[in-house]
Amino acid sequence: MLQVLARSSNLVSLAVPRTGHAATALADGRVLITGGRDSAGTIVATAEVFDPANQTSTAIGVLNTARIDHTATLLADGRVLIAGGTSASGALTSAEIFDPANPGAGFRVLSATMGAARAGHTATRLHDGTVLIAGGDAAGTAEIFKPTTESFSSTLLGHGCAANWPYCHSIFRRQRFARRAVIPTRWNISRRSIKRSRLIPKR
Repeated sequence: MLQVLARSSNLVSLAVPRTGHAATALADGRVLITGGRDSAGTIVATAEVFDPANQTSTAIGVLNTARIDHTATLLADGRVLIAGGTSASGALTSAEIFDPANPGAGFRVLSATMGAARAGHTATRLHDGTVLIAGGDAAGTAEIFKPTTESFSSTLLGHGCAANWPYCHSIFRRQRFARRAVIPTRWNISRRSIKRSRLIPKR
């Protein structure tokens, strides 16, 4: 169930009840909901769009790969990047693109794949329109997705977070590599030196 604050105080039902999905606010205010696990415990490929204007959720298409614990990031041009996650066979390197302006085209698989299989990772759109994808793999790496070429960086960035991912994850979410963020070749996650690390953007 999708809980929505409304005068009626009713709960809005999803087209497919699910957990572990990704929900992405689109440019027009609607919400794209992708993947997850249904009430039977099956990883699903279904997707739907929730419209807050009429408080309804409508099936919009099907992912090429059923996935859970993936990311779905709104790009600067309004498209959505669906990356990684876990399928029935394990963690994924694949990614898909969805264009809300052309829903009839459905979800398109990218020819490029991530440099590492990731699930439970983060994906943050940076000020230049690229997307930083971090963690979710055993080695604790990161990479950059370029929407203009629909490609991932050929060299994985090592941030040393494999041993302390929960702490790093909180840092990534707080900083979100916003204005003038610099991507170093290796991030220093020491609590004593984090203020001196280039992980923190200069104000």
